[in-house]
Amino acid sequence: MKAMQANVADIEMAKIAQSRSENERVKQLAGMLMKDDEDSLKRLRQTASDLGIAFKADQITPSHDQQDLKNRLAMLSGSSFDREYLDAMVHQQQNQVQNFESEANSQSGTSGTGREKPEPSGAEPQPQALARELLPTVEQHLQETKSLQQQIGGR
Repeated sequence: MKAMQANVADIEMAKIAQSRSENERVKQLAGMLMKDDEDSLKRLRQTASDLGIAFKADQITPSHDQQDLKNRLAMLSGSSFDREYLDAMVHQQQNQVQNFESEANSQSGTSGTGREKPEPSGAEPQPQALARELLPTVEQHLQETKSLQQQIGGR
């Protein structure tokens, strides 16, 4: 659920970046993040569905902190927006990397819902497998965002 929340928040903030940033590189990064997060969200939803967990579109919303950040970003523009957005994305992606690493390395076969279906003998549990698949993309996002953050002069 946290991964889905983070993807939804990132998508919504990327949409804000598309309209509030005046820097073409920030807009390009936001577009890439939005596309990849939409793809990840679809895969996360499918995995949840495969495990018998269904989410309606309006059930997956940004956390209170993510919503506050979104509201704060929506009030900024130009270079102040760019710095705040990139700082926020670095923080978000660091959290996502940590969450995906934790899930990818978990031994229990459950991701906290307690509703997972048993895996076929010898198969890797779906949440762990998906976390392993998505982790390189999240790590790439973090590196690209940090690089742009340094070029623009963020934290």
